[in-house]
Amino acid sequence: MRLIQKIFLLIILFAFATAEGQSPNMPLINVQTKVFISGTSNLHNWHMNAENPQCQLAFFRPDTGNPVVGKVFFKFQATDLKSESTIMDRKAYKALKAKKYPVIRFVSENRTPLTVKNAHFSGIKTGSLSIAGITHTVNLRIVGESLRADTISFSGSLAIKMSSFGISPPTAIFGVLKTGDKIVIHYQVKFVSKKPVR
Repeated sequence: MRLIQKIFLLIILFAFATAEGQSPNMPLINVQTKVFISGTSNLHNWHMNAENPQCQLAFFRPDTGNPVVGKVFFKFQATDLKSESTIMDRKAYKALKAKKYPVIRFVSENRTPLTVKNAHFSGIKTGSLSIAGITHTVNLRIVGESLRADTISFSGSLAIKMSSFGISPPTAIFGVLKTGDKIVIHYQVKFVSKKPVR
């Protein structure tokens, strides 16, 4: 009787381990990643583009039910943020403590079912955002669509306050220009799958 119980327990543990270690059933190749940050100041609005951002995303398309987004990983170098002003760039890097904390990243490990309508889908991805050496849990909105049978895109934005990450909003022109505390991080990524997305 004990032997049967042990065998049954091993079967359950094996099934659980297999389910937890399941690989994404839709391997995706990242073909485009765009990230930019927008903000305001007392003189004009501003934005900075992130050069060479990286993104990895696990996507599951079960036989029944809605698709699921698994692990998501975004990162870019703080000094890869570029505006139209090199002076503002240098001030931004200093505010971001870029020498000490060179990487800005977002990581989410959980699985998030998506709401689907026609070729569009959406969801909220909870993860950790790290900027200037401080990490906070944030809710990142995901909006996506199937562009073609093998191509899928995701986009969204996240509003944060610089002060919540220990960042003093940069100033310029001897304090005449003062940036606002609130900024918005925007992203757009595109993937190609070897399997049909739809």
